[in-house]
Amino acid sequence: MDKIIEDYKNTLQMKFFSQTTINAYMVDIKKFLEFLPEKNLEIIPKEIHNYRKYLKNNYKVSTINRKVTTLNNFFKSLGIDVRLKAEKVHRMSIKDDFLTEREYKRLLKFAINEKIRITMVVLAHTGIRVSELKYIHVENLKTGIVEIENKGKIRIIILSKNLINILKKYCGERNIKSGSIIEVSRIYIHNSLKQSAANARGGLKKSKVHAHAFRHLFAVQFLKKNNNIAALADILGHSSLETTRIYTSLNERQFQEMLEDII
Repeated sequence: MDKIIEDYKNTLQMKFFSQTTINAYMVDIKKFLEFLPEKNLEIIPKEIHNYRKYLKNNYKVSTINRKVTTLNNFFKSLGIDVRLKAEKVHRMSIKDDFLTEREYKRLLKFAINEKIRITMVVLAHTGIRVSELKYIHVENLKTGIVEIENKGKIRIIILSKNLINILKKYCGERNIKSGSIIEVSRIYIHNSLKQSAANARGGLKKSKVHAHAFRHLFAVQFLKKNNNIAALADILGHSSLETTRIYTSLNERQFQEMLEDII
């Protein structure tokens, strides 16, 4: 059993998962194995229902779904044809101060220049911070791998094939052959985003348009498509999953707006 866990741990390391994420996966897997009588993998199909019931009675939805994702990936790696079902998250349609996918696309259309447009694209496709844009170099487009340093720690960002193609075209048109692709100041980004928002109009509030909005958009879209909060924490560089959970929870103002509509 220990060898199986160690082999899976090595697999995660080869896929560039951070140590924090790997540790979280190991905790979830070990707790599941402790639940099994005699830690016998052959009885997993029979015990899934009981474990699912145990999770539902002891954890909140976000924690259950994180554990479910971890275990399903673990089962898949072992070739075990068993899948735990995630809990349904009941979402309510509410107004907030974050960009929607439609608003993001509208901003791109009305960007005041190509530099700010490509900046928005990179932020929305990677979830990186403005201060981390400098780490994306022409050389990274060959491997699709970017090393980002923040507060003395290094994390790996994987560029999608789509983003790589977009950046290659951008570099080619501007004869950027090496080094950092996007060199912009915070004030430049701030002013350019506000001007682009003014151009877009169409009910798009300027308060929604700021650099962090693209990081939030990335996080929300990632969870919507992958439902893997541990992987998202790794990508965003969060040392704690609790920090990442802000993208799955409603804030106090949103709760207040919901209450206003009840009566």
